[in-house]
Amino acid sequence: MTRHGVDGYYIPMADAHQNEYPSESALRLRWLTAFTGSAGYCVVLKKKAAVFVDGRYTLQAKKQLDASLFKQEDYTKTPPIDWAIESLNKGDVLGYDPTLLTIRQQRTYEKKCQEKNIAFKAIAENLIDEIWQDQPALPSTDVFSLEVSLVGQTTEQKIKAVADAVKADYLLISALDSIAWLTNMRASDIHASPVFLSYAILDVSHKIIHLFTDENRFSQTLKSKISKTIKLHEYNGLEDFIERLSDKKTIALDINETSSWCENACRQSGLSIEEITNPIALKKACKNKEEQDSIKTAHELDGAALSKFFAWFDEVQNKQDMTETSVEEVLYNFRAEANSFQGVSFDPISGFAENGAVIHYRAVEKTALKIEGNGLYLLDSGGQYIYGTTDLTRVVVVGTPTQEMIEAYTLVLKGHIALASAVFPEGTNGAQLDVLARQYLWAKGMDYAHGTGHGVGMFLNVHEGPAGISPRSLEPIKAGMLLSNEPGYYKEGEYGIRIENLVLVKETGDILEDGRKTLCFETVSLVPFDRRLIDTALLNDMEIKWINEYHANVKEKILPQLKEEAANWLIENTKAL
Repeated sequence: MTRHGVDGYYIPMADAHQNEYPSESALRLRWLTAFTGSAGYCVVLKKKAAVFVDGRYTLQAKKQLDASLFKQEDYTKTPPIDWAIESLNKGDVLGYDPTLLTIRQQRTYEKKCQEKNIAFKAIAENLIDEIWQDQPALPSTDVFSLEVSLVGQTTEQKIKAVADAVKADYLLISALDSIAWLTNMRASDIHASPVFLSYAILDVSHKIIHLFTDENRFSQTLKSKISKTIKLHEYNGLEDFIERLSDKKTIALDINETSSWCENACRQSGLSIEEITNPIALKKACKNKEEQDSIKTAHELDGAALSKFFAWFDEVQNKQDMTETSVEEVLYNFRAEANSFQGVSFDPISGFAENGAVIHYRAVEKTALKIEGNGLYLLDSGGQYIYGTTDLTRVVVVGTPTQEMIEAYTLVLKGHIALASAVFPEGTNGAQLDVLARQYLWAKGMDYAHGTGHGVGMFLNVHEGPAGISPRSLEPIKAGMLLSNEPGYYKEGEYGIRIENLVLVKETGDILEDGRKTLCFETVSLVPFDRRLIDTALLNDMEIKWINEYHANVKEKILPQLKEEAANWLIENTKAL
């Protein structure tokens, strides 16, 4: 810091592409502080430092941080930039890595600093990288292409559609899932996300993608296949390439995704910048027929793996030792039986009893609970298949449930069914639908402290924009979107309940009097609910019919994939209520 002339340094948990899961080489916050959570920030000043987490990680951070070095703060109450500004003096300089802040973030933070007469200084060399001696290298896994039969459109068709939506000469893309979607290519650079580190510049008029990544990861066959539409460059060659572009040209970018470093490179080259919403995001979110068919195949494979798992779970519970972590390995092996399985779509949330009430719980072997006695076991997990991405949560009984647990589960299930059964006009957003899932809990003075649904990619990121279902989800829901439906209830210190399926948004074929089309949800997840937790006295006829039809569909799709023991379990657990 002294060498670079700064009095403070801002460190986010982020990589240069704002990916949800940074690669090992980008886990600078973890290396510096020992905090291993997925979201957080650190501000280092010359005489003090603070780490900022949210409520998910309050207890974890207390255990992992050295309190003599780092003050712990809640970033939802004390934004890191505000703490830094209040801790610095007028005339001081706060440094940051411009590759790790979006353009919008950089502008917001700089404005706040200027108001307090503090300089906000971009430093080309990341200060952590300068002292992290055994820092992992950038990942470079093999890239492979997906067949058009799975994704429905060729790269050329996607390029044309995106180019037609852009009025500038070039489009700069740094979001890894957008690049993977546009190129129809995948890899495994990032844990749980089948993407590869890269930048892309779309030449709008020539319909060509300039792709900046490690060329060594491409086979000669793949290079030949993509050569007409994709020109390969080295990952660190983006800045030089931008400098060579004509200063009379215009480049479009999304300030909510693109780094401040990219903007600086464009401005220094003299390019005119057009600020737009990433045109790929909505196209990627609205799956075509082939993608939807692929997604359904992925869920049939995943449903079989989970049915095998829960059949095994019921058979061995309270008979052999099981822990929150040991059962994860069993589930992984069942998923891996499918040749198309590519790994998990996120680290499982495997929580028994009181740990099930921790919404973003992550079991570790050293402290994992034994699954025994009486209680509820919550498993939120997902897989990556070449056909699609899955994400499902089920709660199952261990031993004997209490009547309170049964009532809470049934109320959550009623909300799940209400959302799954919704019919709504085009233009409706997730904030308008969110209440459907909460209504029965609210009537009993209960609620849950998370959104009801998020977008999911097609063999891409398990969390995908732009739409979701929550009080803050204002993006209109459109046909072809894949969303989660996951209401829950959590009693601190005792148990947690969440019921999650993925749903495809479909047109009903009906039209309102005002001419608007209506939409509905098609549930694609295929795993039974635990009948032992359903109180039919709390359900109406429509809800019972929905459950019975859902279970009949699960049985039809999954039973042919199962052998005797798991098949018997599925038959028993899909009987009509």
